[in-house]
Amino acid sequence: MLDVIVLIAMAVTAAAFAAGLVAHSGVALIPGVVAGAALYLVMAASYLMISRQTKATPVTTRLQELEEALEIIDGDLQRIDRVEDDVARLDLLTDRVERLDQTVSSIGTGDLGGVPSRDGKLSEAFEQVHARIEGLRAEPSPKPPYPARSGLYGLPTVVQNVETLAVVPWIARAPRERVTGASPGSGTKAVSVSGAVARPGVVEVALGTPLATVLREGAGGPLPGRRWKLALVGGPLGRVLPAERFDSPLSYEALAGMGHAGVVVLDKSVRIRDLAEHLFEFARAESCGSCAPCRIGTARLRDMPDRARLERLLDTLEMGSLCGFGQGVPRPLRDLLEHFGDELFA
Repeated sequence: MLDVIVLIAMAVTAAAFAAGLVAHSGVALIPGVVAGAALYLVMAASYLMISRQTKATPVTTRLQELEEALEIIDGDLQRIDRVEDDVARLDLLTDRVERLDQTVSSIGTGDLGGVPSRDGKLSEAFEQVHARIEGLRAEPSPKPPYPARSGLYGLPTVVQNVETLAVVPWIARAPRERVTGASPGSGTKAVSVSGAVARPGVVEVALGTPLATVLREGAGGPLPGRRWKLALVGGPLGRVLPAERFDSPLSYEALAGMGHAGVVVLDKSVRIRDLAEHLFEFARAESCGSCAPCRIGTARLRDMPDRARLERLLDTLEMGSLCGFGQGVPRPLRDLLEHFGDELFA
């Protein structure tokens, strides 16, 4: 409707212009009308072109906006697809972690980043690593949750040594029945042997192999002219075996607390008191200091004048320490008391 009104106004303006032109110049009527009509057509054509352009501009802009919106929606859909893929992979990973958790628990291998440990101290070490990475104080925390459920930054976390990680692919691929059906004490163990032996190194042996066999066949026996006195099995928080008990089988069932099963062989030149002080010094240096029994108790060995006082100190460490580290400190000391008690206070 507006277009019609505008065109009529333009026609009247052109006719009036033509009439004025005729009256003023004395030009004949018909040429004047023709001139007015031509002027009208020019004005009408100009108006229509401008009108079309004006109407086309909003439509074009809208189409462009729609295209941009569709591109944004397409990008969002692609991101949603990627998130769904990530969720699926996370579900698969969580399932495998739980499977590994159950498997390790069932065969009694201990706290491998989240299940009860063979020696009671691995989980605390992992927590201290996590705390350091997060910029927090390295100290143990109450459980549950275990690190395999809530570890680094609150996410499921497994921290392990090379030996443990090396068997993870096999556990993930093997049928569940084959893994969980393994009898306790079956399989092999990589044993690091050092100290007074002819060939120090790492030996893979079947669990249950006598320690004497491991030392003689795997490590070449004693050094020439040296006589074995004892072996420390499982590190400073492990077990102490006198030479007369080297026929003991190397297994977690027969030798509870042997930990990583590393073996340090010591000869007759070693003083038992020096060894005990070394073990306590190690514990004192490694203690996080968050609980008094471990922090203070590991510095008190020199103040223990007799067996009764030392046993009370060991009881306090076992019962009062917050984590498996402090609770494990007495283990080798009790073995020294049992087998070398007289030497310890000589």
